[in-house]
Amino acid sequence: MRFFTFHRPDSLRSTLTTVLPMLLAITLMIIALAGPRWGIDDSPGIIRGRDLVLILDLSKSMEAADMNNPQRPQRWQAGRDAIFNLLEDLKSRGGHRVALIVFAAKPLLVCPLTVDYNHLLQRASEISLSAPPTGIYPNDDEPWTSGTRIGSAVRLAVDSHDPRFEGYQDVILISDGDDPSPDRDSEIETGIIAASRQHIPVHCVGVGDSKEGGQIIVEEVPVQTKLEEAPLRTIARLTDGIYFSAGRDLPPLDKFFRDKIEPRPSRELPEELLPQAKDRRIWFVLPAIALLCLAWRRE
Repeated sequence: MRFFTFHRPDSLRSTLTTVLPMLLAITLMIIALAGPRWGIDDSPGIIRGRDLVLILDLSKSMEAADMNNPQRPQRWQAGRDAIFNLLEDLKSRGGHRVALIVFAAKPLLVCPLTVDYNHLLQRASEISLSAPPTGIYPNDDEPWTSGTRIGSAVRLAVDSHDPRFEGYQDVILISDGDDPSPDRDSEIETGIIAASRQHIPVHCVGVGDSKEGGQIIVEEVPVQTKLEEAPLRTIARLTDGIYFSAGRDLPPLDKFFRDKIEPRPSRELPEELLPQAKDRRIWFVLPAIALLCLAWRRE
């Protein structure tokens, strides 16, 4: 009667020397597919694209729930979703630097110009009117006359651009244009002047219902607000930008960028000025190939 079965040592050794290299090779290939990166890639190269500053209006009127998306019906939510779609599209192609600004009574630079689209997406995901950034409202000791300062947001966008690349720069403003303050036109004019001096077109995207509008609550009082297209048209026209109304729909920023902005001349930026993590996949692919060759030879 046989109680135990023993493998021949040379048979077990042969199996291990075949299977282990294959397992290691598979593991290395899986790691390589994940696209490991570390360190800084100092190899010479050129990044071609344009520089874009996105501005999202977070003033009170942007809380109006008159958009067509029942899950995210507020105007600012549609603007943020449009920014997500644009960043995902740019991420798949690269080359363009993007910055992000939000504003109400004051503008706030959320992220400076970068090609790190993952970081931009993360920062954009943190934007919310239920917990708005404190930097978009004045301090208690600061005087203010309006909760919507479009002109100051445009001025900050101009200042956030890289002065070395005049002619390769754009601003996209997403807003409902609703600023009831008496100095609205003169305040907006300051932004128009700043952009015009630097030859930066400001493309304006109107969000909201321009006819019936939507309702918001201001100091416990219902207030009707609608898309005000006139100031947005004026900004675009006087800065050589483009205006379009998304109305109650999701603004197609990704398509707008591809059709209207990307075909314009691209700046060439030395890659070393845009630090990138170095691709290390080859460190895993070559050993994996060597191990597979070893396993096949053993067979």
